[in-house]
Amino acid sequence: MSIFAKDWSAPDPISESAREKMNSLLLTGRLHRYQGGTRYVSQAEEEMARYLGVRYCLGLNSGGASLFLALKLAGVSEGTPVLTNSYTLAPVPGAIRHAGGVPVLVDCSSTSFQLDLASLREQQKTTGAKHLLLCYMRGKLPDVDAVIDFCEETGVTLIEDCAHVMGSFWRGKPLGTFGTFGCYSTQTNKLINSGEGGFLATNSEELMSKAIIHSGSYGHFHQHSSRPDDTTLLLSQHEVCPNFSLRMTNMAAVLILDQIPNLPNKIELFNKHYTILETQLGKHPHFEFPARQPEEAYVGTSFQFRLNIPDYESLCEYQRKSVERGVKLAWFGGKNVNGFTSTHKHWRYVPTSELSQTDTLLDNLFDLPLYHTMTWDEEDFIMIANILCEE
Repeated sequence: MSIFAKDWSAPDPISESAREKMNSLLLTGRLHRYQGGTRYVSQAEEEMARYLGVRYCLGLNSGGASLFLALKLAGVSEGTPVLTNSYTLAPVPGAIRHAGGVPVLVDCSSTSFQLDLASLREQQKTTGAKHLLLCYMRGKLPDVDAVIDFCEETGVTLIEDCAHVMGSFWRGKPLGTFGTFGCYSTQTNKLINSGEGGFLATNSEELMSKAIIHSGSYGHFHQHSSRPDDTTLLLSQHEVCPNFSLRMTNMAAVLILDQIPNLPNKIELFNKHYTILETQLGKHPHFEFPARQPEEAYVGTSFQFRLNIPDYESLCEYQRKSVERGVKLAWFGGKNVNGFTSTHKHWRYVPTSELSQTDTLLDNLFDLPLYHTMTWDEEDFIMIANILCEE
């Protein structure tokens, strides 16, 4: 019986050039972005804005901070209903609660793994919600055109959670640039690894001016290079925008700047590995997963499938045996929280209505993280697929 021996949790090493820059930074002690010296965070904001094709990017201390700030700037306050995916991870409803809002969970399709548009319309009509925090959960996309049409028809503000889709496109346009804000993460288990970190992207001068002040720039906002030119606009926001202390550090920015140029190569390798799993598992009737859509250019940093096994105990056994053979397989249908895979059933702080499609989806949904597999060989993924099929 074959055992897969590589470490799924081990990130790729930080490059020598980044280590040298980090060491130089540590010798100066100037880790705070406004402490003088090289403005690494400002450079990272400029590079990320260029990569995403937006006017402005703001570096923050996490992707969750980006979600929170986007919601506050979009007008979410105490008691505001906010539509969002019911199949998502805890930081999404957590950010809504942090901003004072009330998560309104939208049913998710057991075939597309994304928002059910009929449920989206029904929940908006029932609650009157004027905000949608759209999570591109594990890189799966809804019909983006239909979601945009819905937002325009109903006057709903769209905020895109792009933690899992940095580098992905819809009809040639980067995800995160369709709504008012795009929110990105550079936490270790993401396309860019800075330990913790995130970016808020927008084309709005006014909103970015507010965001910079909210992030905790004090009177140092003039040091930002990815910002509106109108200093009086920033000064006026300083008087009315509370300081939330959400700043990115220079250390995170050094790591980000080093990794941005290699993203195309990284994405190519991820997608090659994703395709192997898609091809191998697609040959067997026990595995169900949505086909990639022709409108999208995706980034295959994780792989999800539903397993055609009917009972809970057999699903438990499948996961246990796969893990014993070295395949780090997470399961969304477990009764208890395990690792990152909690679900709406574990969030007592979130009002829950009937979510029949989502529950059907989650019962037998498995998740294979691929963020730290870029340097693995193609034979590794054939072996992984074989183990999953054998078990």
